[in-house]
Amino acid sequence: MKVIAKVLDVSTRGYRKDGEPKTAADLVLKSGTSTIQVTLFDKDVGEGRHLIFDKLTGQEVVVDISAEVYRGNVNYRLGFEDPTPLTQPTPVKTKAA
Repeated sequence: MKVIAKVLDVSTRGYRKDGEPKTAADLVLKSGTSTIQVTLFDKDVGEGRHLIFDKLTGQEVVVDISAEVYRGNVNYRLGFEDPTPLTQPTPVKTKAA
């Protein structure tokens, strides 16, 4: 589902899988009164997907997200579409000479 959310924070961290070092990125989004944390794992971080969100920190975006319950916990997954800023920055007009 498409959700309007504000990107609050993007941080990276290291973890190990099968003894190999990997990198994950934690995204913190706020939609309405809910704060949503989504983790992007090594493949997505390697593709630079977290950098898209990092550039949008502090902005409201439309993001494709789904929720699933796993072992009694709610987990969030991002869709394949990149986030879209809710408002585009206004270009600065300059006077022609």
